[in-house]
Amino acid sequence: IKNRSVNDTHAILDTHRGTNTVLSSNLTNGDRTEGGSLTAFNSDGFTVGSYNDTNRNNSNFVAWTWDAGDSPTTLTAGTMNSSVRRNTSAGFSMCTYTSPNSSSNQSFAHGLNAKPDFIIVKNRDSSYNYDIYHSSLGYNASLIFSAAATRSGAFSAEPTSTVVNTKHDYTHVNTDDYIAYCWTAVEGCSAFGSFISNNSS
Repeated sequence: IKNRSVNDTHAILDTHRGTNTVLSSNLTNGDRTEGGSLTAFNSDGFTVGSYNDTNRNNSNFVAWTWDAGDSPTTLTAGTMNSSVRRNTSAGFSMCTYTSPNSSSNQSFAHGLNAKPDFIIVKNRDSSYNYDIYHSSLGYNASLIFSAAATRSGAFSAEPTSTVVNTKHDYTHVNTDDYIAYCWTAVEGCSAFGSFISNNSS
C-alpha cells in the first residue's frame, strides 16, 4: 500500500506476518509493528485501520495485492525448511524461512512447481537491503530498491522449479528470519521481461 498524496513510507503486509507487521520497500528495516495498519485480511480484500501509511485522512492510496492461497504448508525440498502460501494458478507464492548459522550457501522451496521469474527477499530481523532476482538478468545481477545499478552476490545460483538458491550474507545470514515473494509467468496473468531504450522521444 502506498499513499499517493504525501511522502509516507510504503507499507508491505501479508497474511504470513499478520495485520500489523509492516515492511517498507523504501527502508531497509526489518519487521516492525504498526498498530492499525490493517485490521483484517478478508475474503474479498482487506480492511485498513488508522495508521497513516495505510489510511491518512484525505489522501489517495494505491494497493497491489496477490492471492497466495488459504493456508501455509511446510516444504522441505531445500536445505532450509520453508513455510509457503501459494497460488500456482496465479504463479505467486510467499515463503518464510529461518537461516541456519552457516556460511555455506543454502536453498528453500518456493512451491510454484515452475522456475520463478521474479523474487523479492527481505531479512525480517535486520536492516539489510531487499535482494531482487529477475529472470532477464540472471542470478549474478540482482537488484535492490535503493539504487539503480545491478549488483552481484545475492543469490548463489539460478532458481529451479523447486528451490531458490540463497547466498550467505545476502539472502541468508546468522539465524535471521526471512520472507520471499516469488512470481512465475502465467499466460493471461503475468509476464516478465526487459527492454533497452532507443533514446528517441
